[in-house]
Amino acid sequence: MRWILITVVIANIGYFAWQFVPVDSTVIVDSRPVRTDHRDDITLLKENDHSTSIKLQELVNRPIVNPNGMADKNGCIAIGPFMSIYESQNVVNQLASLEINLQARAVDQPTGEYDYRLLVPPLSSLEEAFRKLRELQASHIDSYVITAGENALGISLGVFSTRQGAALTLERIRSQGFDGDIVEISRLHRTYWLVDDPGTRLAMNETVWQNLKASNRNIQKRELPCE
Repeated sequence: MRWILITVVIANIGYFAWQFVPVDSTVIVDSRPVRTDHRDDITLLKENDHSTSIKLQELVNRPIVNPNGMADKNGCIAIGPFMSIYESQNVVNQLASLEINLQARAVDQPTGEYDYRLLVPPLSSLEEAFRKLRELQASHIDSYVITAGENALGISLGVFSTRQGAALTLERIRSQGFDGDIVEISRLHRTYWLVDDPGTRLAMNETVWQNLKASNRNIQKRELPCE
């Protein structure tokens, strides 16, 4: 018991001394909170790359359509194909560092195959389109208003890989008091190509071209429609 009392006394003296001894001013305690996510980094990245994002969106939304896949002798010289938008943009950036300024463009080529959209034809106003949409959805029919393109203000009732599938769904919808049309949608094969400004000739020396071919096995030059 005596040894226990002595131990407690010593511990209390030690604690008392620790409370009143000044802390060495050279010791720095980092009180910043530990980051467990990267939301700020993502926000900054979006802010810095805002203009790039807009350009890439325009690239996707404004494709060149090359119906027969053949070269266009009155078109623009293009370099490609690249399978993804990011791959094409990487090469754009590499060439820009050599003061060769090209732009990436999406090129769509029909495959000869089709999907089939079940469509309520375009209505006369946005208000009427959304009124019809509410009626369809109240009957538990999947649907949405198309806001852009040749079928803007129409209502899509689904896209099907076969005409038979679209026809069967149309039959069911008609039994519920609605109607629609079956519209063919051409399937497209999309690649990305680098083009110069219309009316200009691609200025690239042979060394640069050979280096590009070495790092992009399937790359080629061809003429495509400028728009």
